Formats: sequence, structure tokens, C-alpha cells
Amino acid sequence: MDEIRTPKVERVLLRQFHHSREYITGTLCLTDRHIIFIEPTGSKETWVFYHHIWSVERLQLTTKGYPILISTKTFQQLHIIIPRESDCLDVIAAIKMFSQPATYEQLCAFRYRPEGTEIAKQSLGWALYDVQSEYSRMGIPNKHWRHSALNSNYK
Repeated sequence: MDEIRTPKVERVLLRQFHHSREYITGTLCLTDRHIIFIEPTGSKETWVFYHHIWSVERLQLTTKGYPILISTKTFQQLHIIIPRESDCLDVIAAIKMFSQPATYEQLCAFRYRPEGTEIAKQSLGWALYDVQSEYSRMGIPNKHWRHSALNSNYK
């Protein structure tokens, strides 16, 4: 969440082309995985996963604000109008950063570290549990299975 300069934008207008022709006013929330649009009543939320985003376009300024057109790989189009230009630029930067990562380390699967758990404090990977003790718990080696160090240097 440190990469998101504006995680929440109020008074945003949203129009989904396949749902309705009128704009809905609500709150746009940006997380490290999703864009979430929440209607004022809180009864309906629209979630878009960043990796489903195909393109983000900044459209020409209107009297209502600064429009953004988001097209997804699932053929959904969101037309968002943000009241302030600085918020619009921050939202576009965050969407582009999370939807088009430069390296695989920037993908959410590699970036996510749960807080307050033992897994976050330990080194992740092959050292997460002891293979020998897990196999002996399952009764291996036996007449059908045996231990092998064939792939011990696999990385």
C-alpha cells in the first residue's frame, strides 16, 4: 500500500457501459490487488482485479471532472470521472503500476506478506517445514517409497 498515493477518492462518478447509461456517485478505493467502487448506500460494490485490466485511458476534461476509461480483459468497461486532477493522476499511476508490472516480483503473489503470522517472520520456501519429519510422520520410507537426494540442489 506504500505505492498508492491516493488510496481512497470520494465523490467519484462511475458508469458501466453494459449495466446502465447513468452515472453513479460513490467512493473509489485502491488496494494492492483491486479497484473497488462503493456506492453511497454501501449496498453495492464493483470490484476489478488489476490483472483483468487491459487498458487505462485518460479522456478529455469534462465539466464534471477528469474522466478515465478502464477496459478489462473480461470485456467490461468502466467510465470513471474523478473531481480533482491530482487524484486522477494518482489513480492512473497506481492502476498502471499494478496492472502492468515490470518484473514478476511486483506481482501480488510475490509481494504479499501476511502481517502478524509466523510465516511472515520465517524465510519462505523450502525451509518452511522439515521434509524428513513430514515423510516420517506419513510412514515413509516403506517398501513402496524411499528417500532420495536427487533434486536437493533444485532452485
